[in-house]
Amino acid sequence: MQTDHSRLQYLVRQYADNLSTREEMSELFSIIAESEHDVELNQEFLTIWNSIHPHQQVLSIDKNHLFSEIERNISVLPVRQTRFMWARAAAILALVLGAGVIYFYLNGSAEKKSEPVVAANQLTRSSHSLVKLPDGSSVLLNDNSTLDYSTFTETNRQVVLSGEAYFDIKRDKAHPFAIRTGKLKTTVLGTSFNIRAYPQENDVTVTVTRGKVEVEMENKTLGIITPNQQISFNKQYGSTVQQQVLADSILIWKQNDLVFDNTNFEEAAVILSNRFNVSVSFSNEHLKKCRFTASFLNENNIHQVLTVLCDVNNATYEMKNDSIIIKGEGCK
Repeated sequence: MQTDHSRLQYLVRQYADNLSTREEMSELFSIIAESEHDVELNQEFLTIWNSIHPHQQVLSIDKNHLFSEIERNISVLPVRQTRFMWARAAAILALVLGAGVIYFYLNGSAEKKSEPVVAANQLTRSSHSLVKLPDGSSVLLNDNSTLDYSTFTETNRQVVLSGEAYFDIKRDKAHPFAIRTGKLKTTVLGTSFNIRAYPQENDVTVTVTRGKVEVEMENKTLGIITPNQQISFNKQYGSTVQQQVLADSILIWKQNDLVFDNTNFEEAAVILSNRFNVSVSFSNEHLKKCRFTASFLNENNIHQVLTVLCDVNNATYEMKNDSIIIKGEGCK
């Protein structure tokens, strides 16, 4: 495919600004899939990445690492190679430009060539990230937040958080899950909760939506909290406040994002119908059972969401007025 530089730049910018038409998205995805313009795409991605991530500048993007991480972490059944190239293309754009899938690798220098960069957001606009950990737990990061899980294993479930995140932890009695935020340590077995711990703020707060959480500092327990309870620790004075709260009000920041965590297509269709006020049907029953994990920002439109979900599930879609039909062989 012959594409001049100005056209390529236009397509990338349109996608980054959430202004792409369906035809423009398809054109851009096919360009990425063919790999003919890798050098130019790399430069465009880097320009956008470094402009919105001023504290996480990189020199190059390693697409092979992106591919391997996408294949390893997006929960889809095998599909034909030609179709999976489209899934790769959609996922790369989502990862690099913040539109919404999960893990990524970046290359900052030759010395760090195979070193994973933790999932991080330094964006000045809304940009949340969903992280799936090796044990099946999931973490939804808020803006300007960093999750370091470089030493995480299924038997050593420890992460470091800077910023705010919502945790949904897979239960494992033999291996407690621990989150470090400065001097504080939050320990759980299997539960859902929110932690807010921005370095520039005096208070670190832990709010529970399900299960039980222990918060401690330097091996001293500050409190054990259950659903709709919160512990706030003031870093300046070393004081702790434990109180009843309405957990949902604390989690307003995550409510407008679309988060699919090992969700099948049929379940996703219901969510999309309610979110975008459309009707979604399937021409093939096999499509309904395809499972995937993905997250989309509240600024993504229905075409951006469907394009990515259809590509990773070996499908296409047609939209007439408010009716959507999803077609294809599916993930069988």
